[in-house]
Amino acid sequence: MSELKADYEDLKFAGVEAYKKRQFPQAIEFFMQATELDSSDPVVWELLGTSQLRSSLLHDAVDSFQQAIEKNPHRSISYINIGAIFNRLGEFDKAIDFLQRGLQRDKRSIEGYYNLGLAYRRLDDFELAITAIKQVLRLNPLEWDAFYQLGKIYRDQGKTNLEIQYYHKALDLEPGNKRVLKSLELAKRQRTAQAQEINAFGRLVDDAPLRQTNSTTMLPALTVPERLHDREIVRLCAIAAEYAAVDYMEFLQGEGRQILDKLKTRVSSGKSYSNSFRELHQDYRKTARDIAARRTLVNQKMLQLQNHENQVLAQMEAKLQ
Repeated sequence: MSELKADYEDLKFAGVEAYKKRQFPQAIEFFMQATELDSSDPVVWELLGTSQLRSSLLHDAVDSFQQAIEKNPHRSISYINIGAIFNRLGEFDKAIDFLQRGLQRDKRSIEGYYNLGLAYRRLDDFELAITAIKQVLRLNPLEWDAFYQLGKIYRDQGKTNLEIQYYHKALDLEPGNKRVLKSLELAKRQRTAQAQEINAFGRLVDDAPLRQTNSTTMLPALTVPERLHDREIVRLCAIAAEYAAVDYMEFLQGEGRQILDKLKTRVSSGKSYSNSFRELHQDYRKTARDIAARRTLVNQKMLQLQNHENQVLAQMEAKLQ
């Protein structure tokens, strides 16, 4: 190993050790010296950017992560970290651009979806914010902060009951969290105030009215526990259908497209009688079966939801007879 290379490795190691000890200014110094000796390693630029981010040197961190992208545009971490920084700077459109580019390279990045949800929320695009945060929970159902963020999104929409529901879910995973408890207390006060308000027609304001059917006289036939059970089943069925649909689309855009592109290329080249073509054709048939199975799963989830609705309607009709 050359003396220059040894110096570079020593500086890189010293920077990592300083970072582990949370000595971020020292880590920055070591990593900067390392990049002066060899600027080709994207990992060192990422470490430098992360150290600068920890030191609240946001613009310097963006520059370092940009350097990492120039060295290797295929890694996701720098795009996602730049997106997170633009969130802090209040430049949410830029944040979304970088976060989406990062998620194209790593579709399982919890940090990517989390920050994407924050950016959409700040732009008042609540549906996309909810979709992004729910993707975090799909990847990790124990991510308490995702439940907390969903509560804050519903607060922004004025849906106090849903806000309280998700704060409770966050507390189930993170009992005693002061931020969540404070938000929950404020939400409960808000709900109490809403219940005491009277509109121009003298009726109490309800921010989350009961789900209606075609017949407005049928709903009172259900008891409160039955209504709550109905809502929970509908919610679970909807989530299951959403997940099945996302998986279906990801498969179509990923493995399914790759196999079809390979088959198209092979047919266009005229090489349709080789052993490799027959193997590719078998892969295509398997892919077609997988697509059909995923499509069937989506249909089954939607059918479950429809069957539940029919059962509830039949239950209400029976009680009214």
